[in-house]
Amino acid sequence: QTTRRHLIYVHSKMMIVDDEHILIGSANINERSMAGDRDTEIAVSGYQPMIQPSHGSLMPRGDIFAFRMSLWAEHLGHVSEHFYAPQTLNCMRYVNAHAHRNWVTYTAEQPVPLQGHLMQYPYMVNPRDGSVNPATDYIPDAEPGLVAKGAKVCGRSSWNSPNRLTS
Repeated sequence: QTTRRHLIYVHSKMMIVDDEHILIGSANINERSMAGDRDTEIAVSGYQPMIQPSHGSLMPRGDIFAFRMSLWAEHLGHVSEHFYAPQTLNCMRYVNAHAHRNWVTYTAEQPVPLQGHLMQYPYMVNPRDGSVNPATDYIPDAEPGLVAKGAKVCGRSSWNSPNRLTS
């Protein structure tokens, strides 16, 4: 392998809302998980409604906040002042720019260490009509022949799924 790239299958489900609520679980949003008669699923939830904002912030600063900050530091490779206001457009732009830089680094010919783990998924969204198209046909190093049928950015057609993005 000439690059340090390899496919990783992420299978986690977590949601943090307003640094007050956290939900971590195993269920997929599909019939098999939601029917309740086939797969066994588990979830844990936390809620900190009484944690008061601090340091002039409008957001709570409890354990859920600390957990989110540690996750972001792990996935982005550092802590930024932008992370203290995740609801802002500046934070979204900062994180998206970081993810884009990591994608460019990841797809480069020469192996270079990434800063954190977060990368932009190679979709392009048309700002005029919201249509979504792949930026490339296959994930790097997962073209047909290298990985069985290849890992297409937009997945494959399925007999039981609508004809939309399936990745």
